[in-house]
Amino acid sequence: MVSSPITAGTAGVFHGIWLRAYDESTNTFGEYIVPDATPMPTGQGFSVWAPSAETRTFSGTINQGSIGPLSAQLTGSAGPNTGWNLIGNPYPSAIDWDAASGWTKTNIADAVYVWNGTQYATYVGGIPANGGSRYIAPTQGFFVQATSSGASIGMNNGIRLHNGVNYLKETSEPIDIIRVSIVGNGLSDETVLAVRSGALNIFDPATDAVKLAGSSEAPSLFTTNDDDSELTISCLNSVADIVGKTLNISYAFEGEHVLSWTHSIQSGSIPVLYDNLEEIVIQPDQAYVYTASLSDDSDRFTFIEMTKSELEEVSGLYINMYNDILRVFGAGINDITVVVIYNIQGQKVLEFNGNEHNVGLLSPGLYLVNVKTNRDEVVEKLIIK
Repeated sequence: MVSSPITAGTAGVFHGIWLRAYDESTNTFGEYIVPDATPMPTGQGFSVWAPSAETRTFSGTINQGSIGPLSAQLTGSAGPNTGWNLIGNPYPSAIDWDAASGWTKTNIADAVYVWNGTQYATYVGGIPANGGSRYIAPTQGFFVQATSSGASIGMNNGIRLHNGVNYLKETSEPIDIIRVSIVGNGLSDETVLAVRSGALNIFDPATDAVKLAGSSEAPSLFTTNDDDSELTISCLNSVADIVGKTLNISYAFEGEHVLSWTHSIQSGSIPVLYDNLEEIVIQPDQAYVYTASLSDDSDRFTFIEMTKSELEEVSGLYINMYNDILRVFGAGINDITVVVIYNIQGQKVLEFNGNEHNVGLLSPGLYLVNVKTNRDEVVEKLIIK
């Protein structure tokens, strides 16, 4: 996603590669731009695609001072699929979406969306998802959403930053949030649930961020609020409102996926992620490897209520095998002293340390896996087909 940092910029800068504008009325990108003289209006964003790395040079008078207000279109009624406007940073410097002054936002939602190559890096109200940030790079195009007619956005030098954008990162995790990520085929997605006193528990353009579709080759992850809005970032009024929330996952393929979650909940109870299919509590801060199927129930993963002490007491040690690799998961994996595998006759056939090992040489059949830790001992069945 790009925009022009000069006045009277034209598409000729991107001659020979693919440049498109966005059409809010159809909620799609338009035709590829061919004529070099096609204007790139100040503050408008475009998508660009190149078959290899490219360096292009803008030559002209650089933008500075007041820009806009730029009209933000809304066709029909406000909703999750309307009002999407691709605008851009018009300056040759980074800008701050949360700047104390310099913005004039009229009927514009507070979330900002930047394409990261796989998903939309999203940011709203101090909360990032998929690498989103309040800081927007020079010449970066980004999406905003109009929430009603007459929407517009203007800016001036007050939003600009002297620092290099590569160094402008979020340095600490906001409190009282749960962050969930999924990885499949090397591609990922992320969703965030945040507890904010006074949150409406329905889509609020001042605190929430809509889920925008990412790459069709990547898994897709979102949650819904009480009005069924599909959200990447969802703010809820209390921790109790997270309990019962389901992860909505769409898979690009069947096979091994990795699910993980973290939290910064400060209260006494913590909503815990639960796999309803395997009947397993998924511990925070641990990678949960599982085999996903396109026929999985939509409510396979749900948040349940559990106190901190209850969570600490759940051993949760369990095994999973995929592509001949046997893995041990759950609380206490760092305390594992030895893993021993016995055949059905009680003979030891394999012994290893750590939480994973290749068992591809074992013959098909039923085995018992004995996992010993510093605190306890767990026996699980293993069937090799």
